[in-house]
Formats: sequence, structure tokens, C-alpha cells
Amino acid sequence: MLCLAEKDVLKGNSVREDLYEAGEMIGIERAVNIVLNADMRVVLVPVGVPAAGLYEGTKTCTPIFDVAIDDKLDIIIASFSCSG
Repeated sequence: MLCLAEKDVLKGNSVREDLYEAGEMIGIERAVNIVLNADMRVVLVPVGVPAAGLYEGTKTCTPIFDVAIDDKLDIIIASFSCSG
């Protein structure tokens, strides 16, 4: 069976669920996430259960960083730089 991670799919995403399960197995109960905008300014700091914080962060990140792609692509190479 082929498992693929999909953008904006948290529930039912087998890769994401494996990560949550691994965190639970080692005892992670709380997470602190930091969401930055394109100017490297903090726009959100969700704290709490890892899955809830990630979901909240995703709702904030999507309108900031989402890019529309009209055609299906064979491969995408993406990079994020903190160098400003």
C-alpha cells in the first residue's frame, strides 16, 4: 500500500497519524507551535495537544503561504529560508 501525505489533509492522513502515534508512544502531551508570516513575525502560537495545535496553525498558514497550481506536476522542490 502506498501512503502519501497530502497538503491540508490532517485527519485520515496516514503519515500524519503515524507521527501523532509516535509522539503519544514517547509521552508527548503538549506542543508549542510558532507560526510566522512572510516578514518573519509571529502571528500565532498555539499551545496544547499536538494535533490541535497543528490544525490551528494550518488554518492560519494556509491563507498566508498557499500557492495555487493550475497543472498537476510530477515533482515539486520547495524550500523555506529564514535568512530574510
